[in-house]
Amino acid sequence: MIGYIQGNSFAHRLDPITKIIVLVSFCLLALLVQSLYIMLAALSTTIFLVWVSGSGRSLWRVRPIISLCILLFFLQVLFNTTG
Repeated sequence: MIGYIQGNSFAHRLDPITKIIVLVSFCLLALLVQSLYIMLAALSTTIFLVWVSGSGRSLWRVRPIISLCILLFFLQVLFNTTG
């Protein structure tokens, strides 16, 4: 589904464990935080990291993940009883 994207950026040189920890942290942040401003900051950070790594030109490779995120967003809107 998603393969390795060749590059020599800061993000590519990071240790794989560090990348996994960052990914899990962002997932937990998305699930636990209810502040719109914190979520926008996380989105901005993610976009910045994609831009810095040079992976933006390969975003078409992650279409299934983007589709899943959109689906989860709409499910959250439909079934969230608070707010």
